[in-house]
Amino acid sequence: AGRFHTVSASVAEDAKKWEAKNDEKPNEAKKSDEKPPAEELGHAEFEGGHSYTGHFSGGMMHGTGEYHWKDGTSYEGDFHWNTIHGTGHFTWPDGSTYEGQVARGLRHGKGTFTGVGGGLMYQGGWRCGERHGQGTLWYNETKDCYYEGEWRNNKRHGQGLMRWSPPKPVVTSLAASPTRRKKKEPAPPPPQGNVYEGGWEDDLKAGLGTMTWYDKRERYEGEWKANLQNGSGEHVWMDDRPDSNSLGTQKQMCNRYLGDWLEGTRYGVGTFHYANGAKYYGEWKANAKHGYGGESGLRRRAFTRIAPRPPCRHTRYHPTIPRSVYVRGRSRLRGALR
Repeated sequence: AGRFHTVSASVAEDAKKWEAKNDEKPNEAKKSDEKPPAEELGHAEFEGGHSYTGHFSGGMMHGTGEYHWKDGTSYEGDFHWNTIHGTGHFTWPDGSTYEGQVARGLRHGKGTFTGVGGGLMYQGGWRCGERHGQGTLWYNETKDCYYEGEWRNNKRHGQGLMRWSPPKPVVTSLAASPTRRKKKEPAPPPPQGNVYEGGWEDDLKAGLGTMTWYDKRERYEGEWKANLQNGSGEHVWMDDRPDSNSLGTQKQMCNRYLGDWLEGTRYGVGTFHYANGAKYYGEWKANAKHGYGGESGLRRRAFTRIAPRPPCRHTRYHPTIPRSVYVRGRSRLRGALR
């Protein structure tokens, strides 16, 4: 052991003789002081231009060593009876690397993959050469665009958080104006990247989740399907802080919609709350009011009937729309809303 030499056929023959001898007389092998062939350092050349340098045992690659493929790929780490198995380090011709656990020549277990230039990086679980289990994937060098969560067969699947890179800040003359410096007004906060946290299925948003668009100042919390709002959920259009300098009035709330969605559009039954306090509740189709519904105002508490009364008494009322919507007569409706 410790000597560096080229493995010859005699080493393999000695190993086979030792195995045959102990197979024929297992009891004697236990009593004898003979040991299996010790690991020795060596070098082997293979057909196709591949090579191995490292430990051998019984004529096979066993222990630690380095294997080089003809295309420039290399592996340095553990070997187990001619198989890459244990912990090691892969290097590919394009410069990407992997360091971690391996099994039968594939990334399997816990490990870290680093792409070309170090921008793309994944750290987490692997199964049969694919991202699987819990892990984090960074998409750029600044590490401000990443996904952290569950994976299945190299795809985002399960529960996870996805954060996109924030837009580049725009420097305006107003931000650097002498007036702003004189008043010592605080600088605007740096822009944030959009964030989604919730369920995933085959790399697409699915199930329950919350998406916040900081660039559009919108937020949706509810059900998803194939990257689109689908099912039941609440969408909020966030406004800036209330402006109390205009005639002593200010906005009371943001526009928001709570109800049914279909393929990213308001579709079904829902309630739209306006920033001034008014609201519409009723049926929707393709982001537009469609079917039975009604609106109520903030100041006069007046009610406007959108849809006519059902054609006959056998028509079923929708469970989420007040019965007052279907009643004729504005006086009765005003009284119901007071």
